[in-house]
Amino acid sequence: MWLDVDTLIREKSGDRRSLDDFAKAFFGITDGRFVPSTYVFEDVVKALNSVQPYDWETFLRARLDGHGPGAPLDGVTRGGYRLVYTETPSDYFKGSETRRKVTDLTYSLGMVIAAEGRLNDVLWEGPAYKKGMTIGTQIIAVNGTAFDIDRLKRAIKDAKQNGSANRAGCLLPPEIEEYRDERWRRENKECIETVLQAEEFIERVGFAACLTDARQPGPSLYVAVCGRRDATLPRNVQKDPETSHTWILKDEVMRRGRVYYGKLARGKAMFLASRMIPYFKALWGVPRREEKKRLSKSALSVLRVLRKEWEMGTADLRLESSVSDRKRFTQALGELQTAMIVVPNEAVYQPRFSYLWGLAEERFAEELATKVDRHTALREIARCFLAGAGMTVPGELARVTALTRPEAGLGNRALVEEGYAVKVAPGTYRLAALGATGSRIHSHLLKDEVPADSRRLVVDYPI
Repeated sequence: MWLDVDTLIREKSGDRRSLDDFAKAFFGITDGRFVPSTYVFEDVVKALNSVQPYDWETFLRARLDGHGPGAPLDGVTRGGYRLVYTETPSDYFKGSETRRKVTDLTYSLGMVIAAEGRLNDVLWEGPAYKKGMTIGTQIIAVNGTAFDIDRLKRAIKDAKQNGSANRAGCLLPPEIEEYRDERWRRENKECIETVLQAEEFIERVGFAACLTDARQPGPSLYVAVCGRRDATLPRNVQKDPETSHTWILKDEVMRRGRVYYGKLARGKAMFLASRMIPYFKALWGVPRREEKKRLSKSALSVLRVLRKEWEMGTADLRLESSVSDRKRFTQALGELQTAMIVVPNEAVYQPRFSYLWGLAEERFAEELATKVDRHTALREIARCFLAGAGMTVPGELARVTALTRPEAGLGNRALVEEGYAVKVAPGTYRLAALGATGSRIHSHLLKDEVPADSRRLVVDYPI
């Protein structure tokens, strides 16, 4: 609007006056005074008229109280420019996509796509919105072929050239979304409120992230607390009651020690059901005999202290281990968590915030001692995810678990070989027990998913 004002003043005054003159007249009335000066709408109109006589009241009201049929471009046009749209993105636009790690199709399909075809944003009343797509929707195929962003862009161009509205993308089938709603507690009536419900949820799904939202695939404690499919973390999480409640539940689950919690591969903060610990340990754990070869000096220093003391707060542990550099100490703790050797036992908030760190084997000795070969671990992790997801799309299992894509493929193909899953398309696998209507899976196929160890939480949930 102020660009419009500036160019109008210049036009009416023959380029003798501009918005600068208004700024001096309006803001410079008491130069050197630090006390704020209040003003009303009429003061703005009066100051503008003192610079250039015009019907500024009507001009401002039209723009403040209403809107035109299009964008307010008079100021741009009067300044000698025009707004045009082309099919070639500008360097600024491409740089923005690269920085945000997305593909922005706002001006065609009305959506922004993040990695692996998951929607990061949807334009209100745009084509994607009108088709029922929301934040977190997963595109699995383009015209019947496995999703690829270049393939989607070609489909958009083809649709324009052919003058047709070809369907550019395939969503997860509605029955799969509904299946995930039930299994991952994405329904308001099933939202998590208590720590017992949180532990039951983790035992049921096998593994879950803590504070990821609908823009990331896989089960999440935060989404289950919100109880809705499109839950997204707000900008100011400190003031959000759902985020705060998730954080409180995380602290309580960690303190109780009935499920595993820590930063695993790629720094992913995850909960693990006790039955899944041996499989994750087989892939990312570091055996004691290999610690000196595979762990850094800082990690070994921290580990030596914990093996002597068993539990210690962050500040004391840093002091006793002599790893004075904060960054190296943080990296060492992350390294030990990824290796499934050290876990946070409790969060302490007084007199200041700190974690109490301990050895994972103190809480989960039997599970960590269980020997599992790599092939079995990949298969069982893939089975656990597919049991909750109903269908997995290209790259989804890898993103959730930090497996490589080849490893995720090996796990899924092993399930196909035993008849647990069927291959729908390259990289897309569906639970074999799910019928065409997405009915619940047969209980005998999931009988091993509930832990039999009486020392751990055993959940008797309906299938």
